Amino acid sequence: MTVVAGRPGPADLTSATPADGPAAGGSPGRPPGRDRRTRVLLWGGAAAGALVLVGLVGALTTPRTTSGDLEPTSASPDGARAVAQILQRQGIAVETVRTTTQVAERSSALRTTVVVHPVLRGPEQLDRVAATPGPLVLVDPDLPALERLAPFAEAAGVTDARAAEPACSQPSVTAAGSARAGGSLYRLADGARQASAVLCYPAPGGSDRGSLVLGTENGRTVVVLGQADVLRNSHLADADGTAALALRLLGTRAGVVWYVPDPAELSTSQEAPTLSELVPRGVRFVVWQLALVAVLAMLWRGRRLGRLVTEPLPVVVRSTETQEGRARLYRRAKAYGRASATLRTAALRRLARRLDVPADASPATVVALAAQASGLGQTALTATFLGPAPTDDRGLVRLADEIAAAEAAVTATSSRPGPAPGSPGGAR
Repeated sequence: MTVVAGRPGPADLTSATPADGPAAGGSPGRPPGRDRRTRVLLWGGAAAGALVLVGLVGALTTPRTTSGDLEPTSASPDGARAVAQILQRQGIAVETVRTTTQVAERSSALRTTVVVHPVLRGPEQLDRVAATPGPLVLVDPDLPALERLAPFAEAAGVTDARAAEPACSQPSVTAAGSARAGGSLYRLADGARQASAVLCYPAPGGSDRGSLVLGTENGRTVVVLGQADVLRNSHLADADGTAALALRLLGTRAGVVWYVPDPAELSTSQEAPTLSELVPRGVRFVVWQLALVAVLAMLWRGRRLGRLVTEPLPVVVRSTETQEGRARLYRRAKAYGRASATLRTAALRRLARRLDVPADASPATVVALAAQASGLGQTALTATFLGPAPTDDRGLVRLADEIAAAEAAVTATSSRPGPAPGSPGGAR
């Protein structure tokens, strides 16, 4: 065996043979293992440099757009980039915000606030939005949002999307003409506030329900838009006046604050910045590059460990897990109005099917027929299904018991059996 000067390493001992010598191993006095390590380091450095270069080129050439629903920077069919660009060409600045703290900081009397995805907001978030100045546009609001931000309107079902005429006396709407309507429907609420509210784009047949309501609340204009397609890229050209309607609803001020909420804001009352917001953009890019290098290193060295063996592991998920999780989310957010609205809507749908009521019938009609069929008092049923939302857990449980008792009474006196509340045909 040839003796090499210096401290022998593992590579020196494994590569040496009785026939090794200066002529067979390369340069005299230079271990063969050192040449191998040098080549590996050179190739590894070259590969890492190439990966960094490719990442830099991709980061510089990738457009900074999002793909969420009703995002003003999204070019996807469900995005609202086209409307935002039309507003910007008219000299109206469009700014996207994610939290109600940002809404309070950016909003002013010279800016219109657009509020989308109401189901992702709790009572505290709605209170912050209500305290902002300037016009307010609510896109497909639910019952809690209407009660807090637009009490002059109330939910009145849904209908198919279609092109329709305004059929109202509001000049800014009638000037737009035929536009995409339908979707969520609303009606004017009873009381003094109804005098200043206007209903446009009514449902077929001259109904008192429509997909657009304009009113005044706390001295500012509030728009309730039930057809979100008016703002989406894929439907902006469906009717001649759709783009004009979007521009007239959102372009009344010098700027637009577009509130697209962060779902995490619903589960906490403190709007702390997320980890991704605290980390600088450059650090995130380096972390992704290091992760890619680590994956390549594992693939390179992992071949010596042999092929991975997969084993199917059955997972059993309870059918009620989704419902329980949603209920816990409502309870954590104290969204009693949203939970009670869900219970009432599902029960009214089941009662309508059992009583052979048309699908487009109003909740008040279903309640009246249910009272007649069951013999219960109409006043009590009206309070159960159309009364104010409970304000605590005990009130919500009491409301659920009253709804169950009303359904049981109608079922017991109904002449034709229908699907039970828990059957696959019932509402979920």
